[in-house]
Amino acid sequence: MTDFATLALDGSGLERQPRVKESFWEDDYLERFDARTLWLDAVWRDGVVRLICPRLNNLAPALRGARFALDGRAVRARFRTYDRHTVISLPFARCPAAVSVEVGGWRGESAVHGPEAGFAGRNVLVTLSKDNDPAWIEDWVRFHMIHHGADAVLFVDNGSAEYGRAAVQAALEATGVPVARVLSTSVPYGPRGRKPYA
Repeated sequence: MTDFATLALDGSGLERQPRVKESFWEDDYLERFDARTLWLDAVWRDGVVRLICPRLNNLAPALRGARFALDGRAVRARFRTYDRHTVISLPFARCPAAVSVEVGGWRGESAVHGPEAGFAGRNVLVTLSKDNDPAWIEDWVRFHMIHHGADAVLFVDNGSAEYGRAAVQAALEATGVPVARVLSTSVPYGPRGRKPYA
């Protein structure tokens, strides 16, 4: 099982466009902008598959007219757009193996993950990190355990080159936190714009 059930738009002819005007872009804005990830993960819980997407922007009309299916069965999609992301909800009584989408003549598919074991009822510390020193990570977790009662950590490593997954896992375990899991991804983190989009 891979860490995330990510689906890219490769081969679709579709590409996400920024909604921030060009006058507010930093020099590397387009290089860092994620134009090709359709969804970051597909997760089933309590009768619903949720596709966690970067904000759809210009892709929204095409996706609202798309055909979604779970294990080959067509399902109706509901969309909820937030400031930085979109969640597509697909009802299904059990956890399916796969989710697919058809837009025009293109079809994409990914796996679907069930709930992560061990985290229910816990005070979970969740973070996205890249190239942070394991000693700093250990101190950071201990601080949150002591001052905020954290008793679980879900740590997403976003393509670190300096420290491997094993070093991060060891740092988490050294804290004594009861539940610690390291996940890896390599999708673009995204650009920063000029004020007011910094």
